[in-house]
Formats: sequence, structure tokens, C-alpha cells
Amino acid sequence: MNLSTCGHPGATTTSSRSLENKNPMPSIRFGKRSIKLPDSRLLRVGLGGTFIAGGLFSFLPVLGIWMLPVGLIILSHDFPRIRRFRRQWEVKISRRWARFRGRSTAANSRAA
Repeated sequence: MNLSTCGHPGATTTSSRSLENKNPMPSIRFGKRSIKLPDSRLLRVGLGGTFIAGGLFSFLPVLGIWMLPVGLIILSHDFPRIRRFRRQWEVKISRRWARFRGRSTAANSRAA
């Protein structure tokens, strides 16, 4: 990995950037795992729409409400308005999680 002179670990030099793929395959990251999406925008929109439609039929046995956020995450790759909504919720959830983790560790230290 080439590092730039500014010392930022995520920065790369232009020579290493030219070797990288210009259009990487779209993917969704969940923590350390990455799930690849279809290359075609039409297939991604169809897949996201199918998940959302399946989420609307959550009263059926296999389909469920879990399909709605998955469909929105897939669609957020192509639609800026959905992407903005998803990012806002990511920030809210991560802040609540950090606050929850901070309280739980403080409560554990007081109990000990």
C-alpha cells in the first residue's frame, strides 16, 4: 500500500490509483462482510424493488418486514434521496449505539 506524503493512512498516491479499477463492482458492506450487487443498474433496481414488495407482504411466512430495509439499502446505491435517508439513519443509530455503550460501561463500572 502506497501512502501519500501527508501521512494519512487512507490516502494513496496517484500512481497506485491508476492501477485500481475505475468502476468497482457495486457492493454493500455490513461490518467486515461485503455483499456484491449486480453490475446492471436495472437489475439492482429490480432486486431492491422485489425486496420492498416482499416486505409489504410480511404477513406471509417467508417474507417479512426485514426485507424493507434490505430493499432500501440496495436502492440507496442508485438513488441519492434514498441514500441521504439511509445515511441519516446510520448516523442516528450509531450515535444511539455509542450512547448506549457508554451508559452500559459506566453502569457496569459503578456496579463493580
